[in-house]
Amino acid sequence: MNSGGGITCSGGEPLAQPAFLRALLIKLHDELGFHTCLDTSGYAPWKILKDMLPHLDMILLDIKHMDNKAHQIGTGVGNTPILQNAIELGKLKFPVTIRLPLIPKFNDTPNNLERMGVFLKENSLSSVEIMVYHKFGLSKYDALQMEYQVPASSFPAISTALKTLEEFGLKVSVHGE
Repeated sequence: MNSGGGITCSGGEPLAQPAFLRALLIKLHDELGFHTCLDTSGYAPWKILKDMLPHLDMILLDIKHMDNKAHQIGTGVGNTPILQNAIELGKLKFPVTIRLPLIPKFNDTPNNLERMGVFLKENSLSSVEIMVYHKFGLSKYDALQMEYQVPASSFPAISTALKTLEEFGLKVSVHGE
């Protein structure tokens, strides 16, 4: 099937350059008629994201952890603006797919997955894409004679995450399996 094409702005973090991103989206979406998508961590003030919406057709929004403290430890920043942006997008019924990069021993716990399911359902965010934690870096660690910090036995069970999120009535897909 031919989609007709489109442009996805991804990163780094595209929202870190809001003036450039907005000008680019106006040109691509408004003037040239391209389908536009923003792939973002969502770590930006709502005003910045809201200003982009008229020039976007959809958003891919990462939510890495539901717990603010755990998110801070894992990413260096809290999740408050990310979750607030998700809530606002849900209120607007804007086309958004939540992306969950499933990371062993970080966010693949039943508690985090259940909290995410509740949050998404309560905020009318029904589309979720589980991003499988890959093992592409293993050979690089071997070549550098470094210990890989995540043993293969601890890679998350995708089926468990899929089942947990589907139980909340969410449309869940898996990317990278």
